[in-house]
Amino acid sequence: MEAYAKRVRDYLRRTVRKNHSLMKTGRTHTPFTGQPPHKQPDQDSIRTINRTLELGVTHFDSAENYGPYKNEVLLGKALKGRRDQVVITSKFGMVSHVGNAGPLDSSAANIRSAVEGSLRRLDTDYIDLYCEHRVDKTVPIEEVIGTLKELIAEGKIRHIGAL
Repeated sequence: MEAYAKRVRDYLRRTVRKNHSLMKTGRTHTPFTGQPPHKQPDQDSIRTINRTLELGVTHFDSAENYGPYKNEVLLGKALKGRRDQVVITSKFGMVSHVGNAGPLDSSAANIRSAVEGSLRRLDTDYIDLYCEHRVDKTVPIEEVIGTLKELIAEGKIRHIGAL
């Protein structure tokens, strides 16, 4: 565990040095699920998230396909009781929940399924910023934006973003 904690500290120091504006905005975009050989226990990931909060990071950028799904679960656990202190971004469209073939799915049905899953995994009532992870050229942008506007009206998301 000490080796992992050291890697995290070193990573955060390098990130701050390389991208000072990242810490100015208090944003982190770090999948906490890890890939072998850097896979770490969930508790270490949660401790890392807690430490980033202590360092002033308040914007967490995740996606349903990080893990997949596990990154959102870890954020939900770590941010429990502190939801009003953070901004959460999540993304949709790289996982189909409605059986569509292909690598991307930004259909209305899939967006609705994705946001419900993200809300459940993040253990929150709303997502601050919701983004289409990659443009799905098979779905008109008007349909994507229309669905997202409905989710704003329903209080499930607050803002629409693009990558």
